[in-house]
Amino acid sequence: MGEKAVPLLRRRRTRRACISRHLEAAVDVSARAWPPC
Repeated sequence: MGEKAVPLLRRRRTRRACISRHLEAAVDVSARAWPPC
């Protein structure tokens, strides 16, 4: 579900997109692989 939003947010190099991506990544990987922005 979040994988589809990752590329879209990745295109926008913004802090808000980064946070949104992190939130989705946290739910997807349970905050296991939290990559630094």
